[in-house]
Amino acid sequence: MIVINDVDQNTQEWLELRAGVVTASNFHKLISAAKGDYSKQADKYAIKLIAEKLTGEIDETYSNAAMERGIIMEEEA
Repeated sequence: MIVINDVDQNTQEWLELRAGVVTASNFHKLISAAKGDYSKQADKYAIKLIAEKLTGEIDETYSNAAMERGIIMEEEA
């Protein structure tokens, strides 16, 4: 595992570093929790990661009001 501590979360540089990389929040898209087998989403997720790595283009990430509030309150928390 590679840990990079000197990049602020949610910045363009942070997004670029994550391009084509399996992240903890999306690991369930590769391995199913129930059986430990490849999930039904594995192929689609792998193709997305490969495309990100080859093109350098990153899909917009999902966000909702609760997540936005968490980002705002993160330092205080």
